[in-house]
Amino acid sequence: YLVVLTSPAEARGRFGFPGSFAEVTFDNGRYRLGEHGSTSQLLENTVRFEQAPFDRGDPKLRPYLDYGVTRSVLASTIPPDFPNGAKVLGEMWRQTGRPAVDGVLRLDPAALSRLLMFTGPVQVSGRAEPLEADNLEQFILIDQYREFTAAQAPRREALDEVAEVTFERLETVDLPTPRRLVSIFAPLASRQHFHVALFD
Repeated sequence: YLVVLTSPAEARGRFGFPGSFAEVTFDNGRYRLGEHGSTSQLLENTVRFEQAPFDRGDPKLRPYLDYGVTRSVLASTIPPDFPNGAKVLGEMWRQTGRPAVDGVLRLDPAALSRLLMFTGPVQVSGRAEPLEADNLEQFILIDQYREFTAAQAPRREALDEVAEVTFERLETVDLPTPRRLVSIFAPLASRQHFHVALFD
Protein backbone atom coordinates (compact mmCIF):
# COMPACT_ATOMS: atom_id res chain seq x y z
CA TYR A 1 0.00 0.00 0.00
CA LEU A 2 1.01 3.58 -0.60
CA VAL A 3 0.62 5.85 2.44
CA VAL A 4 0.61 9.62 2.00
CA LEU A 5 0.85 12.08 4.88
CA THR A 6 -0.96 15.32 4.17
CA SER A 7 -1.28 18.64 5.96
CA PRO A 8 -4.01 21.24 5.48
CA ALA A 9 -1.54 23.89 6.69
CA GLU A 10 -0.46 24.28 3.05
CA ALA A 11 -3.51 24.21 0.83
CA ARG A 12 -3.57 21.68 -1.98
CA GLY A 13 -7.22 21.01 -2.62
CA ARG A 14 -9.50 19.46 -0.05
CA PHE A 15 -7.03 17.11 1.65
CA GLY A 16 -4.01 19.36 1.96
CA PHE A 17 -0.38 19.10 0.96
CA PRO A 18 1.01 15.55 0.47
CA GLY A 19 4.44 16.03 2.03
CA SER A 20 5.66 12.50 2.86
CA PHE A 21 5.00 8.97 1.66
CA ALA A 22 5.64 5.41 2.74
CA GLU A 23 5.28 2.07 0.99
CA VAL A 24 3.99 -0.55 3.43
CA THR A 25 3.35 -4.26 2.94
CA PHE A 26 1.19 -6.66 4.94
CA ASP A 27 2.09 -10.30 4.49
CA ASN A 28 0.53 -13.03 6.63
CA GLY A 29 -0.31 -10.48 9.28
CA ARG A 30 3.17 -8.93 9.34
CA TYR A 31 3.80 -5.26 8.61
CA ARG A 32 6.88 -4.25 6.63
CA LEU A 33 8.05 -0.76 5.73
CA GLY A 34 9.43 -0.27 2.24
CA GLU A 35 10.51 2.89 0.46
CA HIS A 36 9.63 6.10 2.29
CA GLY A 37 10.53 9.77 2.35
CA SER A 38 9.50 13.13 0.94
CA THR A 39 7.00 13.19 -1.93
CA SER A 40 9.51 15.33 -3.81
CA GLN A 41 11.46 12.08 -4.31
CA LEU A 42 8.54 10.81 -6.40
CA LEU A 43 9.02 13.74 -8.78
CA GLU A 44 12.70 13.08 -9.51
CA ASN A 45 13.90 10.96 -12.44
CA THR A 46 10.44 9.63 -13.22
CA VAL A 47 8.41 9.23 -16.37
CA ARG A 48 6.24 12.11 -17.46
CA PHE A 49 3.03 11.77 -15.50
CA GLU A 50 1.02 13.44 -18.28
CA GLN A 51 1.82 10.41 -20.47
CA ALA A 52 0.24 8.01 -17.99
CA PRO A 53 -2.93 6.28 -19.18
CA PHE A 54 -5.40 8.33 -17.16
CA ASP A 55 -8.96 8.43 -18.41
CA ARG A 56 -9.15 12.15 -19.11
CA GLY A 57 -12.80 11.72 -20.10
CA ASP A 58 -13.68 10.53 -16.59
CA PRO A 59 -16.23 13.08 -15.29
CA LYS A 60 -14.75 12.76 -11.78
CA LEU A 61 -11.29 13.64 -13.07
CA ARG A 62 -11.92 16.02 -15.97
CA PRO A 63 -12.72 19.17 -13.89
CA TYR A 64 -9.31 19.00 -12.20
CA LEU A 65 -7.04 18.38 -15.20
CA ASP A 66 -6.21 22.08 -15.58
CA TYR A 67 -4.92 22.07 -11.99
CA GLY A 68 -2.29 19.48 -12.86
CA VAL A 69 -3.86 16.59 -10.97
CA THR A 70 -2.37 14.05 -13.40
CA ARG A 71 0.97 15.86 -13.70
CA SER A 72 2.15 16.28 -10.11
CA VAL A 73 1.95 14.33 -6.88
CA LEU A 74 1.48 17.66 -5.10
CA ALA A 75 -1.77 18.22 -7.02
CA SER A 76 -3.10 14.69 -6.48
CA THR A 77 -5.19 15.76 -3.48
CA ILE A 78 -7.17 18.34 -5.45
CA PRO A 79 -10.10 16.04 -6.39
CA PRO A 80 -12.61 16.32 -3.53
CA ASP A 81 -13.33 12.58 -3.31
CA PHE A 82 -10.41 10.60 -1.95
CA PRO A 83 -10.96 7.35 -3.94
CA ASN A 84 -10.55 9.31 -7.18
CA GLY A 85 -7.38 11.03 -5.96
CA ALA A 86 -6.10 7.69 -4.69
CA LYS A 87 -6.45 6.16 -8.16
CA VAL A 88 -4.36 9.02 -9.55
CA LEU A 89 -1.71 8.48 -6.85
CA GLY A 90 -1.64 4.74 -7.48
CA GLU A 91 -1.16 5.25 -11.20
CA MET A 92 1.56 7.88 -10.64
CA TRP A 93 3.35 5.43 -8.37
CA ARG A 94 3.19 2.72 -11.04
CA GLN A 95 4.38 5.11 -13.76
CA THR A 96 7.61 5.70 -11.84
CA GLY A 97 8.51 2.05 -12.40
CA ARG A 98 7.52 0.90 -8.92
CA PRO A 99 5.22 -2.11 -8.39
CA ALA A 100 1.49 -1.43 -8.48
CA VAL A 101 -0.10 -0.95 -5.06
CA ASP A 102 -3.29 -2.54 -3.75
CA GLY A 103 -4.54 0.69 -2.23
CA VAL A 104 -3.72 4.12 -0.87
CA LEU A 105 -4.00 5.41 2.69
CA ARG A 106 -3.99 9.07 3.68
CA LEU A 107 -3.24 10.37 7.17
CA ASP A 108 -3.34 14.00 8.24
CA PRO A 109 -1.62 15.43 11.37
CA ALA A 110 -4.44 14.29 13.67
CA ALA A 111 -4.16 10.69 12.46
CA LEU A 112 -0.36 10.68 12.56
CA SER A 113 -0.42 11.97 16.14
CA ARG A 114 -2.51 8.93 17.14
CA LEU A 115 0.19 6.63 15.79
CA LEU A 116 2.67 8.31 18.12
CA MET A 117 0.51 7.06 21.00
CA PHE A 118 1.94 3.60 20.18
CA THR A 119 5.36 4.41 18.73
CA GLY A 120 6.41 7.01 21.30
CA PRO A 121 7.88 10.51 21.02
CA VAL A 122 10.31 11.47 18.26
CA GLN A 123 13.26 13.80 18.78
CA VAL A 124 13.89 15.80 15.61
CA SER A 125 16.91 17.86 14.68
CA GLY A 126 16.73 21.55 15.50
CA ARG A 127 14.05 21.21 18.18
CA ALA A 128 14.58 20.96 21.92
CA GLU A 129 11.31 19.27 22.81
CA PRO A 130 10.40 15.88 21.28
CA LEU A 131 7.31 15.53 19.14
CA GLU A 132 4.67 13.30 20.69
CA ALA A 133 0.97 12.53 20.46
CA ASP A 134 -0.02 15.63 22.43
CA ASN A 135 1.94 18.23 20.46
CA LEU A 136 2.52 16.81 16.96
CA GLU A 137 -0.65 18.20 15.40
CA GLN A 138 0.05 21.70 16.76
CA PHE A 139 3.62 21.49 15.45
CA ILE A 140 2.63 20.43 11.93
CA LEU A 141 -0.21 22.92 11.57
CA ILE A 142 1.37 25.98 13.22
CA ASP A 143 4.59 25.70 15.20
CA GLN A 144 6.84 24.40 12.42
CA TYR A 145 6.42 27.73 10.60
CA ARG A 146 7.31 29.66 13.76
CA GLU A 147 10.30 27.54 14.76
CA PHE A 148 11.89 27.13 11.33
CA THR A 149 11.49 30.61 9.89
CA ALA A 150 14.90 31.05 8.27
CA ALA A 151 15.06 28.08 5.90
CA GLN A 152 12.64 25.61 4.37
CA ALA A 153 14.98 22.61 4.27
CA PRO A 154 15.31 22.08 8.07
CA ARG A 155 11.54 22.28 8.45
CA ARG A 156 10.98 19.64 5.78
CA GLU A 157 13.71 17.47 7.24
CA ALA A 158 11.99 17.58 10.65
CA LEU A 159 8.68 16.49 9.12
CA ASP A 160 10.33 13.70 7.13
CA GLU A 161 12.16 12.55 10.26
CA VAL A 162 9.04 12.20 12.40
CA ALA A 163 7.25 10.30 9.63
CA GLU A 164 10.22 8.01 9.01
CA VAL A 165 10.82 7.17 12.66
CA THR A 166 7.12 6.56 13.31
CA PHE A 167 6.66 4.14 10.44
CA GLU A 168 9.94 2.35 11.19
CA ARG A 169 8.87 1.79 14.79
CA LEU A 170 5.57 0.30 13.65
CA GLU A 171 7.57 -2.73 12.48
CA THR A 172 8.52 -3.65 16.06
CA VAL A 173 6.11 -1.91 18.43
CA ASP A 174 3.38 -3.88 20.21
CA LEU A 175 0.08 -2.53 18.95
CA PRO A 176 -3.17 -2.79 20.94
CA THR A 177 -6.02 -5.08 19.96
CA PRO A 178 -7.92 -4.44 16.71
CA ARG A 179 -10.93 -3.34 18.77
CA ARG A 180 -8.79 -0.67 20.45
CA LEU A 181 -7.33 0.49 17.14
CA VAL A 182 -10.81 0.79 15.64
CA SER A 183 -12.02 2.81 18.63
CA ILE A 184 -9.14 5.26 18.08
CA PHE A 185 -9.21 5.57 14.30
CA ALA A 186 -12.93 5.27 13.51
CA PRO A 187 -13.71 8.79 14.79
CA LEU A 188 -10.78 10.12 12.74
CA ALA A 189 -12.18 8.42 9.64
CA SER A 190 -15.64 9.88 10.23
CA ARG A 191 -14.08 13.36 10.48
CA GLN A 192 -11.97 12.65 7.35
CA HIS A 193 -8.58 12.80 9.04
CA PHE A 194 -7.87 9.29 7.78
CA HIS A 195 -8.78 7.68 4.44
CA VAL A 196 -8.35 4.26 2.88
CA ALA A 197 -8.99 3.43 -0.76
CA LEU A 198 -8.62 -0.20 -1.89
CA PHE A 199 -8.15 -1.16 -5.53
CA ASP A 200 -8.67 -4.91 -5.12
